[in-house]
Amino acid sequence: MIATGIRKVMVVDDDSSMRNDCKQILVENGLDVAEAVNGIEAVSVYSDVRPDMVFMKITMPDMDSLTALQEIMAIDSNAKVAVAVVKGQQASVLVALKLGAVDFVIKPFCQEQILCAIDRALGLAQIDRRDPSGELKIRNGRAVSPRPVMPHAGGG
Repeated sequence: MIATGIRKVMVVDDDSSMRNDCKQILVENGLDVAEAVNGIEAVSVYSDVRPDMVFMKITMPDMDSLTALQEIMAIDSNAKVAVAVVKGQQASVLVALKLGAVDFVIKPFCQEQILCAIDRALGLAQIDRRDPSGELKIRNGRAVSPRPVMPHAGGG
């Protein structure tokens, strides 16, 4: 089920098959989809279309998603951007979240991941996830330590 308020989504990926797979999921769920093949095009399309949500591959030619994310956030500080990453890109996820991304999805993704990311972007579901390696914990859009902090055991 798609959250109310989301009607148009932009998909940014230089891989046409991944872009088409994501587009198909979104269209089948009643959404309009804008597309871009790189970060430069993403910024231009975002400025023209003002989608409710953006799914953007983290690594792309011409302009990477981190730079595109900064430019999109400069256009609209309330932009809802989720980055698509592959296993092992934790550092890029952290940077993207610090720059304003609201979520991430791990490729290859499924319909449930895409639809849940939309809900989370609207604050309808609490983010509380670990990436597959167990190293990075995300709670409410912020990276937190995956291990509990132990209290200092001191006499006194």
